[in-house]
Amino acid sequence: MDLAAKGAQCVVVVQGTAPGQEFGLDAYAWELGPKFGGVSEVEAGLHLLVFTGRSDGVRRGLFVWLEPGEVKVVSCATDDVGVPWVPEGAMDSLRRSLPSLGLGPYPPEHREVWRRIGGRITRATLERCGLEVDRGFLCDDADFDDDLDEVTMAKEARKLAKVEEELDEPNSSSRHHVGGPPPRWTSLDRPRKATTLDHLDGSDLVRGLVRTSFGSFVEVVAEVDAAFLLFAAVGSLTALKQWQRGIALLCSCDALLSSDEAFAALVAAALRAHLELAPPDFFSDPLVATADDVLRPALAHFFESRPTDAAFFAYVQHKFGLFDDARSIDEAKERGLFDSADDAPVVVDDDVATEKKREELNYFVDVRESDPQTKLRVLGFPRLSDAVLPGKEDAFMTAARVLDTPQADPALKDEARRFLILQSEE
Repeated sequence: MDLAAKGAQCVVVVQGTAPGQEFGLDAYAWELGPKFGGVSEVEAGLHLLVFTGRSDGVRRGLFVWLEPGEVKVVSCATDDVGVPWVPEGAMDSLRRSLPSLGLGPYPPEHREVWRRIGGRITRATLERCGLEVDRGFLCDDADFDDDLDEVTMAKEARKLAKVEEELDEPNSSSRHHVGGPPPRWTSLDRPRKATTLDHLDGSDLVRGLVRTSFGSFVEVVAEVDAAFLLFAAVGSLTALKQWQRGIALLCSCDALLSSDEAFAALVAAALRAHLELAPPDFFSDPLVATADDVLRPALAHFFESRPTDAAFFAYVQHKFGLFDDARSIDEAKERGLFDSADDAPVVVDDDVATEKKREELNYFVDVRESDPQTKLRVLGFPRLSDAVLPGKEDAFMTAARVLDTPQADPALKDEARRFLILQSEE
């Protein structure tokens, strides 16, 4: 009997495991026994495999793409997890021996969970994050910094891309790679001035990200899905940080959430899928202590924009104990349960406020009177400054030209977008 052909479902044959080793498929993990040989009845499409290293116990991730009826061989005999090349004759023999390999069926109750959280992730999502199917990777958080700023993240991403190019030496007889560099994440930062404004609507920023980096709202949410998945399954703290940024941004899109039903449904579906996998003590877990500073206000912002999502509100209340015993979103809003400590007014001495305002005014007047290249450098847009055509265009014209140029460097486009948003807020 060809197990892989059953309903066009697939088989993942896992070689080189050891008893007691941890193995994960999609959103769940198990401790392996001595007879484990793989998983049968796996649906076609994208899946995430997770292994603990044989020598260090560190989790490795591996995305695989399964075609209908495919038998995929995965090797974790060493700490280098990957997909070895199998000659056609050997694959035929392997297919015939599947019933004796100790395969366990994919848990049927996990299928819908994986569809909800992994169904939006595409090859384009992985490519943007610096990941490849059939290539193992490590999420190295040894240098994790909870206060890592977006500019530093972008610099580190470029370093990782260079390292990846140096490590990626083609091998015609095998696709078994050493664990690649950690995933790199798209910058979701707001303009520096905008970060000081309370409850800034993120709709324009998300629309800009769609134009410059993602191509669709679905791809924006897909990267947030991937970040949550790599945090939950692989244990990456940098992925946790990206997930927090993504959730905070999506939930701040007042205009989109209140006017675009498709976008609102997309965000709500992702939020629900993520929080269904989170334990009840998630908001107080020391590992994600900063989540309470980000996720609770994000959820509050979401419910303020979507006062009709009563079922989701009740789910969050029941599972995590948030927003006390309010009987509705409107009641929670009236009782101030959506307010945070940051919403309290800040009393500033009049003399101090006046002097600060004068300094800011003088600063921006000086900048505006300077040439475009100097202005852009002072404001922190060095790439955009270098792109100015002296004597032919001002800073606004340069930014517009960059965004209209399809082949322009993504980092340059990002600076152009942030500059235009910054100026629109003045």
